[in-house]
Amino acid sequence: MKKEINKNKKPITMNPMWIKIGIFALIFIIIVVVIIILFVTPAEKDNDKKTEATPQPTDPAEVKTPDYYTLINYLNLNTLPAEYYGYFFQSEKVTASKMANNIKIYMAIRKIVAENPTKYLNTDKKLEIEAKEVEDALVAIFGQKVKYEHASLNGNSCSYTNFKYDEEQKRYQQLPSDCDESARTTIYTELVNTEEDDDKITISQKVAFINFDYNLEEKKTYYYIYSDLGATDLIGTAENYGIDSCRDDVPVYQFTFLKDKETGSYYFDQVELVK
Repeated sequence: MKKEINKNKKPITMNPMWIKIGIFALIFIIIVVVIIILFVTPAEKDNDKKTEATPQPTDPAEVKTPDYYTLINYLNLNTLPAEYYGYFFQSEKVTASKMANNIKIYMAIRKIVAENPTKYLNTDKKLEIEAKEVEDALVAIFGQKVKYEHASLNGNSCSYTNFKYDEEQKRYQQLPSDCDESARTTIYTELVNTEEDDDKITISQKVAFINFDYNLEEKKTYYYIYSDLGATDLIGTAENYGIDSCRDDVPVYQFTFLKDKETGSYYFDQVELVK
């Protein structure tokens, strides 16, 4: 049997218009891919390079300085006697060689206490620290050439500033005592920058001195921001604690730590007002 052929069936033909559209679409896709490869990718690499060139400030806790937080925070505690409180910010420059002897001893004791919190946590009992421990802490903080004299500290037990030095026993002893509860200006610090090289580490931070007052009529607390510990130079007022309202006007202090080339460790050298 012969197959019947459908004479009415038309042959399949391509529409020239669709062929042109397809070619143009393909060319467009190729052009887009080339643009991405040539321009977008290098721009992303440049942005990565810029990010690497301007790193964020390093947390001092990650830097190999001798107890950065001991040096700064423990001298900013409200429970400290006036001669200790904000010691680094009482003048425009403080050097290790000219620091008061009792401040050095206090900082050494705070280092020891910080490293043994469970041992010295209870200030309601008699605490004893060997003179040799204090000497080792002084060297760690201020370097091998540190100058000091063992001496008693007059203060209170809350801040570890009332140790009596026993020359015969070569030991510091603290007896429980009452703590001051007087209100005072709080010290606000904010890290700006940390730089490290072969010889030293510098840590810059903004330092503000803040008082507050609660307004009964408005039922609001207002914070008064000063540039000095004595709270005489007002630089800003805010409704929240901090320096957001006057960050550019807040003074900057720079701490410098020098490297001991024999041990590879760093020790405190000075702090000064730089802005």
